[in-house]
Amino acid sequence: ELASHFYISKYHFCRLFKKNLGVSVTSYVNKIKIREASRLLESRDLSLTEIATASGFNSLSYFCKVFKKERGISPSEYRRKHKKSYHPSLYD
Repeated sequence: ELASHFYISKYHFCRLFKKNLGVSVTSYVNKIKIREASRLLESRDLSLTEIATASGFNSLSYFCKVFKKERGISPSEYRRKHKKSYHPSLYD
């Protein structure tokens, strides 16, 4: 979509992107998606499938694979370590 916006081929766009930013388009987009997934894991009680979908992943297994590659731990482990506890008395 971005390549067509600039009237260049997808291949050329990806090559320019990596040359200028030092990372592939896919890696860049996945980093953004994992950042959002991390936020959701910390603050929401959604299932992993719901978080994967909300973060832009079509496959739970791919989401888990990318998440572990980026964060070094599985989404479930991340949730256990980073979950912000909700205390109703603090918000009432």
